Amino acid sequence: MGRSSKTRSPSYRTDTKTQASLLAHADDHATAIKSTLDSVQRLLLEKMSPLHTEHNRMIPLHQLPIEIFVQMIARALEPFWTFRWDRSTYLARLARLCQVCKHWKDVIDDTPSLWTVIHVLDPAVVTSTAISRSAGHPLYIIAAPPGPPDNVPDGLDELINTAIPCSTRWRSLQVAVTSSEEALAILNAPAPLLQTLELKSKTQIWLGSQKGEAAFQGTNPQLRRLSLYGVAIPWDSSLLRGLQHLSISELIGLAPSCKEILGILGACPGLVELELSLKNAGAVGGPKRATPFTLTELRSLSINLKPSWILALLETIHSPSVESVSLDLNFYYSDSSDLLPKMAQHIQGLFPVVFKSQHKLLITISQSTFLFWESRETTGGSREFKISARNMPVGAAERYLVQTLLHRFPANSIELYFEGTPYSHLWAILQEFD
Repeated sequence: MGRSSKTRSPSYRTDTKTQASLLAHADDHATAIKSTLDSVQRLLLEKMSPLHTEHNRMIPLHQLPIEIFVQMIARALEPFWTFRWDRSTYLARLARLCQVCKHWKDVIDDTPSLWTVIHVLDPAVVTSTAISRSAGHPLYIIAAPPGPPDNVPDGLDELINTAIPCSTRWRSLQVAVTSSEEALAILNAPAPLLQTLELKSKTQIWLGSQKGEAAFQGTNPQLRRLSLYGVAIPWDSSLLRGLQHLSISELIGLAPSCKEILGILGACPGLVELELSLKNAGAVGGPKRATPFTLTELRSLSINLKPSWILALLETIHSPSVESVSLDLNFYYSDSSDLLPKMAQHIQGLFPVVFKSQHKLLITISQSTFLFWESRETTGGSREFKISARNMPVGAAERYLVQTLLHRFPANSIELYFEGTPYSHLWAILQEFD
């Protein structure tokens, strides 16, 4: 049998060529149409751009003087200076504002003062761009978490290495350090404009200076705010003079003595806010009688020290303008619980005018050896008083406080909270309020 073969007719080949030609022709037309549409769209955008520009120019906000517009942007971003551990940093928000329109972008790009807040969570390229655009303006550097520095942020070493060459522009420096060498590199950099310094360390660090050496190369920065967390410096340092805000916390063997604390406070007559949290500090030169002095501007006082030290401070410092007081007393150590009656009497002198407005009293009792007492304004004011007594019989602590404070600041309402096992002497406590 012969082999069969298939042959295509001439008409079939002609149809195939025709279809291919039509498809190619259609592609050409599609390309031409797309090109035409692109041209039309480009021309339309070119025509619309001046209209958009004119429309944006007519917006009342854009008719403000540039200086006022810049102040509005700066004020709107100001809260993000304190939202310190959020990926939406100050510079991230500023970059978003640049996307609103060309006018905003031009204004922000041409205003160096808007590029001065540097955050460790910003990418390195953003940090470099901001430092370049800030054009010599004072820098505000944020590289410390708001709480304990348990987790050192990524990029911290890189940021410090970038920031130190710009030390003469530092206005505010908040940084978590990982070693004494890193902290000393900061203190040995010239910083004549520095007003706020916050140093945090997970482990205790002592930053003693060599004989004849001065902090910041003797450039004498006028510090107004100093915060030391786990970091100790010579307690007679010039950095501890003339402060308005002072915080010292989480130091044990390196903590200042009670006498040194009083010396520091005496060198800061304009102090507005004081926080001392040295609850485990040893008896470093125990409390001694000192000449009383007045801190006229002091508004906020938060102390967590040995009770005998707190009593020494209350006996020495007169603060007629204080609005917020928090005292944490732990009688676990060698201090006698007999100090509480004396302390309660001195507490009365802290508040000559604080609780004229309405307030409520909150008392929290946990087990039988912890009492937390809080007087808080009910009108939304900022005035408040907190005291906690640990490791002493609740009944005794509550009786002293009621006898010395409740009649001085009569509460509009009293709330009692019990945590853990119900307190067996509840009735005795309630009788104190009769």
